[in-house]
Amino acid sequence: MKKFIPLLIPVFIFFVTFFISGYFSAINTDPHHDGIVLKPAIDVVNGKMLFRDTFTQYGALTTLIQAFAIKIFGEYLITIKLLTAFFYGLVAVLIYFIWSRFLSKKLAIFSLLIWLLLAPYLSVVFLPWSSVYALFFQCLTLYLILKYLDTNNKKALLLAGIFGALTFWSKQNVGAYTIAASFISIALLQALSKKKISTLFPIGFQYLFGSLLISLPILLWITLNNAIADWWKQSISFALFWAEASKLHIFNHFFPRSISNLSIWSLIPILTIIAFLREFFAKKSNLTILAVSIFGLFSWLQYFPIADIRHVYWAATPMFGITIYLFFKLAESINNKNTIIKYSVFLFLIMLIFARDLNFGIKSGFIKATKEYFYLSEPLVLKGMKLSKSEFNFYKKTYEEIIKYEKINGNTNIITTGGNALYLTFIKSENFHPLYINIAIINKSLIYPDYLGKLNTYIKYNKPLIIAIPKQIPLGYCRMNNLVNPEDSAFLTAPCK
Repeated sequence: MKKFIPLLIPVFIFFVTFFISGYFSAINTDPHHDGIVLKPAIDVVNGKMLFRDTFTQYGALTTLIQAFAIKIFGEYLITIKLLTAFFYGLVAVLIYFIWSRFLSKKLAIFSLLIWLLLAPYLSVVFLPWSSVYALFFQCLTLYLILKYLDTNNKKALLLAGIFGALTFWSKQNVGAYTIAASFISIALLQALSKKKISTLFPIGFQYLFGSLLISLPILLWITLNNAIADWWKQSISFALFWAEASKLHIFNHFFPRSISNLSIWSLIPILTIIAFLREFFAKKSNLTILAVSIFGLFSWLQYFPIADIRHVYWAATPMFGITIYLFFKLAESINNKNTIIKYSVFLFLIMLIFARDLNFGIKSGFIKATKEYFYLSEPLVLKGMKLSKSEFNFYKKTYEEIIKYEKINGNTNIITTGGNALYLTFIKSENFHPLYINIAIINKSLIYPDYLGKLNTYIKYNKPLIIAIPKQIPLGYCRMNNLVNPEDSAFLTAPCK
């Protein structure tokens, strides 16, 4: 039986993480964030070309993975929610393997437990976000670099280059940070291992070759489908504009608050800096700690330009194990001879720092899990989702109004003058422009200066149904009922009779 334990532990970790995240993934909706990933995935399944025909804010890979799942399991929001929970499970297994290299198995599992109990989906809506997919490939890249450290096998670096590129194609900024962390880690590990500088170039080339091996075919596919200009606008230009627009409050982004007065989200990267410096200046460096610290600190950069609970959680994930490691080392330095005292000090430190945030996560999760929820059979895209009473009423009656309108007026298209694309998945909707949402920051970025003009022209000549928000009702349009979604103030409008 003992020989199966190394296999059973990661299997157990995967299923526990998948079950917990999967359960919470089905609770409530976020019309903007759910819609902006679901809409392009459905569009791709229905034959549209990514970027050229349908807007996606991040890399192509997340949308393609989600489109593949939708093709197999159906055009449901819960499909990509559960898929994202599946990736959370894979991330949990990877970080367990990574942390087990410098923590005992028990401490690695303990670190995972803390990571799970701090998950944002316990308190806010679960998002099928690109950051989760990027986190998987980021951790896999780190794992392979550590594998190279063990085996000196250059194939591991080739694979690390492939997965580093896949991180970029999942989410651009995470990929850029992962590739940078990879090269710096490789260079430092070579230097601290006292290997000749000349060996660095063929090793770096292996990683670079792996990255190009996956990136060039994707770029070729985008180019051959006349989508390269739109890819650049959506994935590069818009991302740079967003970063530029957010730089004024950069300090607050990197040192955000948490529930506790001593913010865990600020402390975790600070402790990772300490771990890095401790190993860098040590007589004999722990190269694993060094590499994990480098990846963690580059991951920390994800706090900018959005430092909400979700983004800091995704960014801090590689650093959790380092934090536990330092706390345990501190407890050992206080009393290494008496096991009871050592672990008591360790648990005291953990509770001192994490208790309030853990308590918040557990309480929030319990409240979410025990609330009353309602299920819809239509619109089909929301089938299986656990909805609040207000969500249930709005989605149900809005969909009924759309179907009623179509029975009288024939098939119609539905668009939005707001920023939330979830409504566009209620029926088959056609895009008059790659951009299908109206968000101020996108318009300010000027990546599509023609969008507002085309929006007004399309409304004037095609008279679609419109999901609008206050102050964005087009001329000649009237509300169809008094229903308003409390989540985003949206309501259904049609041409006035």
